[in-house]
Amino acid sequence: MTDPQDTPLDARAYDTWFEHGWGAYAFEIERATLRDVLGDLDGLRVIDVGCGTGRFTADLEEAGAHLVAIDRDEAMLELARQRVGGTIVHGDATALPLADDAVDVTVAMTLLEFADAAEDIVSELVRVTRPGGRVAIGALNPRSPWGLARHRELRRPPWTAACLRTPPELRALLAAYGPVSTRAALYAPGAMPGLRRIGPLIERIGQPFPDLGAFQIALLDPVPETSPRR
Repeated sequence: MTDPQDTPLDARAYDTWFEHGWGAYAFEIERATLRDVLGDLDGLRVIDVGCGTGRFTADLEEAGAHLVAIDRDEAMLELARQRVGGTIVHGDATALPLADDAVDVTVAMTLLEFADAAEDIVSELVRVTRPGGRVAIGALNPRSPWGLARHRELRRPPWTAACLRTPPELRALLAAYGPVSTRAALYAPGAMPGLRRIGPLIERIGQPFPDLGAFQIALLDPVPETSPRR
């Protein structure tokens, strides 16, 4: 989960955030949820769009996927190259440098929140995914305990430029492209004493209330005949 500050992100500081405290806890929950949603990736062609410093990318690669990762921030990509063995590409999510139907699985984690053209990006994610493939989009939920605990922070830069969607809004964005299912996780409101110990209990308590998870993964099965193409 990205947690940007009031100043432009420094790639190394951003990457380090995932190694301690809430950042490490949140990433582990998100990583495990994505891996569980996607299932067996061994030998599949996967593109990670908006890969950042490559933390999700590296985990997907460890699962046996053949990876292409893309981001428009060269400083982030420099760090990604240090942990990812697959192809790293500098590029824009609105014009992916892949042919139609090129990959089996397309992943975009916390990308749409900070994108100027979310609809164009979704169209591109669908375009490069083969018929029968899957598109997994990870998003932050402003109506979760995490979002509500930060309602004032989310009104300040850089969050003022972000578009955080509720789970129904995320599903509505994707519905034109095919069937959408969602998986929720990360029910804690943020860092708290003993979180590592009580976190699994919080996750179990939250499961009956999926629309309250701070981290939402929408899994889209594109329907080629009905998917809008630019």
